[in-house]
Amino acid sequence: MDNSEVDDSGAHNEPGTRTYRLHNRRRPCDQCRARKVRCQIENDKPPCQRCAQTETACTFVGRSRRTTRQNRTRSVSSSAHSPAVNHASHDNTFDLDNSFDTGDIPAQHASSQAPTIFAATPPVLSHQSQVPYHQASTLGSVATTTQLQFSKSLDDINGQTSILLGASSESDPWLLRHCQFDEYGLRSFYGLQFRNIGGVPNRQKIPVHFIVRQDETGVVDASLRVKLNELIPVSWGLRLIRLFYKHVYPVMPIISSTYFNQEVLSDLYPAPGVFDHVPCHLLGAMYGLAIPFARNDDHLSIVDMHNQLPLEAVWRLVHETLQVEIRHPQLCVLQAGLFYLHGIGQDHRPLSTSPDAFKWSWLGSLVGMAHNLGLHLETRMCAIPTEEKQLRARLWWALYTEDKWLSLLMGRPPYISEDEWDVSPLEESDFSVPISVTFADVTHAELTRPFRDMSRLSAIASLVQSSFYSLKASQKLSENLSLSIQIAQPIFEQLSLWRASVLAPESPTITSNNGMLNDKASYPATILVAHATLVTYVWRALLRPIVPSAIPPLIVDDQQLAEASLFMELQPHDIENLCWDLPDLSHLELPLRSTVDGTGSHDAVTQNLHQSSLAWATSLSSLVKNLSPARFHEFWYSCE
Repeated sequence: MDNSEVDDSGAHNEPGTRTYRLHNRRRPCDQCRARKVRCQIENDKPPCQRCAQTETACTFVGRSRRTTRQNRTRSVSSSAHSPAVNHASHDNTFDLDNSFDTGDIPAQHASSQAPTIFAATPPVLSHQSQVPYHQASTLGSVATTTQLQFSKSLDDINGQTSILLGASSESDPWLLRHCQFDEYGLRSFYGLQFRNIGGVPNRQKIPVHFIVRQDETGVVDASLRVKLNELIPVSWGLRLIRLFYKHVYPVMPIISSTYFNQEVLSDLYPAPGVFDHVPCHLLGAMYGLAIPFARNDDHLSIVDMHNQLPLEAVWRLVHETLQVEIRHPQLCVLQAGLFYLHGIGQDHRPLSTSPDAFKWSWLGSLVGMAHNLGLHLETRMCAIPTEEKQLRARLWWALYTEDKWLSLLMGRPPYISEDEWDVSPLEESDFSVPISVTFADVTHAELTRPFRDMSRLSAIASLVQSSFYSLKASQKLSENLSLSIQIAQPIFEQLSLWRASVLAPESPTITSNNGMLNDKASYPATILVAHATLVTYVWRALLRPIVPSAIPPLIVDDQQLAEASLFMELQPHDIENLCWDLPDLSHLELPLRSTVDGTGSHDAVTQNLHQSSLAWATSLSSLVKNLSPARFHEFWYSCE
């Protein structure tokens, strides 16, 4: 091949087009191109100066890196007919895209010729049309192509666990996004397997990757399942699962439809291994939540009457199983853990510590497991099966509900930070799979509407906790009445809007909605009481600044007291300072008395607060009195 081959792209142009001239219009020889150095040839005759100095053959056999528009079009069209763009994903090397090597490509065309930097692409069907993150100006030299990625479950049952790689983890997700993954988003590297869930990054979402590890499978589950079947025979268990779907599922819809279907639950004579596909810890937890409703089953009510169902033993078995399974985070483990959180108060003592203290510690373990599973990240646009995406969203909001309510009621800082999650609010579309639920007369979305209402109310509970009862807020507002009122007003408005969306429009007050609390009403009383609890907490915060705090007592260290014999030298008035000053109830009325120093407006505000809070206490008392006895036997959230 003659080395005088010249690029004539700028020699013949149509009239009206701009002529481009390249600095080097001659092809470099193979040796110079391989070394990426300048090829200097005198009089356009080989060899070049470098080949002459090194006494190597100056050849022009190698293929040029320039690609024509026709070749690029042909490559893109051929890849569109292939189910996967990358098939070399299971090599033992990180094949980073070589799209940054543009040494022989003109700068004007570099951005349109280079391959994509994001091999794991958005799914075929995406409900969000967002600008890809890799089209940012900082990566303008890299172009994108249309690729496909098939959905694949993150919650594989085949002995594998997927653990999230966070934004600051050792495996940088912003580096992994440049790797080539196969059509299922998988990539192997020296014994490690990475999973790209697709759909991200874009300008709103960060790249998300998981590391997939193989878990050792033992016989622990088999032995515990034998114990569970001895405690609850399969015939009883089938009836308990029916009770679970009737009484628990509407407010805790976090079970996959793959475990139970109409055919299984309608079988009058179930086979001994009909539930073997359900994890033992999850099945036992469902039994535990359903046993209190055994009186609603004709057969179980008689069994429980003569021989009480082993509720405590079932929960003990669930706790033992979870201690093993919590090392391998999966959705079913988190489901069972949430159910166990609700079962802690059902007349059993899992540990010797206080139930409330253990409940808070257990919740922390569940939040950590959810973070390992990546439930705090939005995955609706990712390459995951539809039902799994919906289940992940429901699981996150169920955990969020427990965290915010227990944090508020127990006076603890919440585990979930508002800056560390981006899951969208629940909608009806998050309950489209399955369309209906066993033994339900309404659709799945309508059956679980109370759960969506509770998730919206939990967001307000988070606002109440952070605005009034966090450490910084308590320090700031404990003696600032005017600022407390300013913060409370928008929260009261949100609570009113929530109530209007749940209760009948013609009944604006909660006391006039006692008809919703009768035996035939289907709306759970636990959610109405939760709303009333939030209102009470806001009033409680408003009443804090009315009465000023007393001066704390003098602190005397025991060791200092012994060394200095301070006790013998204290004067009588010092002895009085060591006593607790307990004011009588008459001191509560002092701030309400009118004065002549210009505080009359403040007194009017406090008087109004007393009257309004008293009116709310009356409404709350009426709400509780109108709860029928059957309402107290419903399924209640663990925080109530």
